[in-house]
Amino acid sequence: MWQTWLNVVGVSLLLISGTAHSAYRCIKDGQTYFSDRQCGGEQQKITIRADKPATNDGETSLQRTKRYLEALADERAFEQKKKKVAAEHKQKLAKHKQSCTNARISLKTYQEGGRLYYKTDDGGRDYIDEETRLDAIKKLQRDIKTKCRGT
Repeated sequence: MWQTWLNVVGVSLLLISGTAHSAYRCIKDGQTYFSDRQCGGEQQKITIRADKPATNDGETSLQRTKRYLEALADERAFEQKKKKVAAEHKQKLAKHKQSCTNARISLKTYQEGGRLYYKTDDGGRDYIDEETRLDAIKKLQRDIKTKCRGT
């Protein structure tokens, strides 16, 4: 993190130094950083022109630098939010897939399991009657058909 900010400060100094410079926006292992040298791999050349004290609209190089740094921070925040949303979506899909797998296992158990029962509080067995078993099979089949498409 501190190295990224040092890179940003370096680019900022280039912007306010009063001459034209080239910098490179580099991406390595998913991390974006800036350098005054070519970095190989995925990179984008940025020409920084700060040879005028102010632009036509009165913006100084320091103001441009500030605006650039704000845009960079906004981009970083957007990328972090995008990664968070993607991770949440992936987790939700995994949970849904596991739920469908459990429903299929339960259906198979109800269809092929023979005499099914629940354990009672006193350690005994409470067997499921045929009507309850068939109702459970219908419900599981309906749930799998409607909720587990493509999984």
